[in-house]
Amino acid sequence: MTISKHVNALFTACWLALAVGFAAALVSLQGCSWDAGRESDQEIEIDFRGKQYTVPANLEFNGKMWIRESENPRNNPFVLEYDYFGEDRNTKVRYSQWPEVSDLKESLTTYQRKDEQSPWKKNGKYRSLMQSGVWSERTLDDSEQGGRAHGPYQYSYENGALKFSGQLFEDIEDGPAKGYYPDGSLWWSGVFEHAMLTWDKTHFFLPDGNEMEGLDREAKEKQYQLWKDMSVEKRSLENESNAEKD
Repeated sequence: MTISKHVNALFTACWLALAVGFAAALVSLQGCSWDAGRESDQEIEIDFRGKQYTVPANLEFNGKMWIRESENPRNNPFVLEYDYFGEDRNTKVRYSQWPEVSDLKESLTTYQRKDEQSPWKKNGKYRSLMQSGVWSERTLDDSEQGGRAHGPYQYSYENGALKFSGQLFEDIEDGPAKGYYPDGSLWWSGVFEHAMLTWDKTHFFLPDGNEMEGLDREAKEKQYQLWKDMSVEKRSLENESNAEKD
């Protein structure tokens, strides 16, 4: 009986030790998974479609800091995508990097959901960067059409300088707007009504800030087209040509 009691006690002790060790290992593994994913502070290098891309650990966007959720990209064979989260788990930012065959280079899209059981929808600020260097920024809503743009809208020249600032309503320009020269000075100021610029409310300016006076509608349309076609490279060539004439 004494030997049997000792054997049973030893057997029980072994099982307890194994259980405690297993629990400790499980906690350790869970901790490692959290640290390697959501709270990773390391950028990663990843090969995607034959090219190396750098993926940051954190993003600063729309006045907030966002943390990469995982070391692994989303399952998209065409675009390199990672999701970033902040304090609110029902809001995330999707960071996308596009291959060089696309006009797009990078984009940041805000998604929201009502709760964990609800689907994600585009809802919030969206920012894109083209391969040319031109960026644009707008606000998307959670309409059934997949996120129409509304509210403030901006886009730039190739060097990043602001070219246009205005308003969008359901993807079309509507409301006060301004266009700028590549050096940042105001080129024109007007009002869009259902995507149409109202010429009687639109004023054009020289780079020195003085208004162009006496412009009829045809002259205003020509100035607007010049602004639309303007690029940093084109402006630079114009400046060189003017310098040679002087």
